[in-house]
Amino acid sequence: MQKNKLMISELNSAIIENGYWAILLLVFLQEVGVPSPVPNELVLLFSGYLVFRESLSFSVVVVSAVAGDLLGSTILYIAFYYFGEFILSKLPARFPLSRNKIDRLSLKLNRHGRYGIFVGRVSPFIRGYVSVLCGFIRFSPRRFSLILLSSAVVWSVFYVAVGYCIAPVWSRWIVNSDNSFIQIISFAVISLLCLFFWIWRRVNVRRKSQIANS
Repeated sequence: MQKNKLMISELNSAIIENGYWAILLLVFLQEVGVPSPVPNELVLLFSGYLVFRESLSFSVVVVSAVAGDLLGSTILYIAFYYFGEFILSKLPARFPLSRNKIDRLSLKLNRHGRYGIFVGRVSPFIRGYVSVLCGFIRFSPRRFSLILLSSAVVWSVFYVAVGYCIAPVWSRWIVNSDNSFIQIISFAVISLLCLFFWIWRRVNVRRKSQIANS
């Protein structure tokens, strides 16, 4: 519990003291591949809470998050677009995807196309892998840029909005209470998102399969 309070306090201080630059930097570092104990989804949820408290502006928070996402993901994409084979051969232990997994994901990507990339880009935990994979297989830069921009906007708006909506609960049970439920709430929200996108993806894949076989 003490660790939870410390994490919340540090996150609050970083965003309040440094404002929108802190959001941009936190999102950028994780999207470019720098390990972080605080997931970007939690950063945006907490930013939504601060919007509710009128400490931040919703639109500027979204712009900051989108900018950090675009910058970090673009760097990751370019790095693996030009140096993917080198990274895989020289740093296999640090590379997040094995050759076999890359081949399997490439087949899925070819099967689902831009739709699959978009869903991956708005899904927690695998967003960075999508940028790595698209760069590695040299997916069209123009198409990737369009998907990257649209997914960054949807992802940022959604999480900030969710943070804003759950802010009353956040205020009551986290900020003004000794009992911290931040991890429970975050876990529940992210789990529901994963379930939603999994169901959405399965339904659409089945629908396309039925259309193709009809």
